[in-house]
Amino acid sequence: MEVATPLSTWLVPVIAMAIGGVLWAFGARIARHAVLAVGFAAGVPCGAVVAAWLDWSVLPGVVGAVLGAFSGLLLARLSYRLMLIGIITCAAAMIGGVIGGAMVDRGLAAATGERSVAAARARAAELAETVAREVQSEAAQESPATASVEAARRFWSTLDAPERTLVLATTLACAVGGLALGIFLAPMAEVAATSVLGSVLLSWGLAQALGASGPGAAAWSLATVVLATAGMAVQSLARPSPRPEPPAAPPAAA
Repeated sequence: MEVATPLSTWLVPVIAMAIGGVLWAFGARIARHAVLAVGFAAGVPCGAVVAAWLDWSVLPGVVGAVLGAFSGLLLARLSYRLMLIGIITCAAAMIGGVIGGAMVDRGLAAATGERSVAAARARAAELAETVAREVQSEAAQESPATASVEAARRFWSTLDAPERTLVLATTLACAVGGLALGIFLAPMAEVAATSVLGSVLLSWGLAQALGASGPGAAAWSLATVVLATAGMAVQSLARPSPRPEPPAAPPAAA
């Protein structure tokens, strides 16, 4: 009989919730420094190992460690910006997909003359109930990511051409908006990305800790969205305001 270990029952969810809580509340203020510190620390042993592996007399271990540290710092700085842009773009795309799916559920893309809006809403309601039932029944065999991908694939296969166009358009529009946010408004993107990541970790940790006694996938999804929105508000309010410039000194009297 297999005995559940503490690592799989409570330690990993607790760590996820702790990291998620820090990201949710202070992510925009510490994320950049944390990534740079990790890159700097990881570069030290990597540089020493590379120097020993190359066996260059002109590149002793200490010099390799120093070069590796600064190389890791540079790579961390570049990868942080790329990760930030990627996270905010993917998050915005998923939000766009959800918006497009909600518009389909409301029957906004029902083809005139082929199917009425009422029929589209009835189809969407039946699909939502079926997907929710299948996701809950498969939760013990599949990971949440796999179940979500399968649910999205089943939903996509039921859409007509106008509905697919609507979902694609909203997803692409939000993805482009997230990409622009990550490129041109990095401070705001840091707040959004860390709030979303922190909320996902918090929701996942709570879901794992509660297990079958917790709410369903739909409730956790809604909780994640609410947490992410609240996290953005908290981090935005907690950001230090720019200090006012001191008034210019009056000219000295002649």
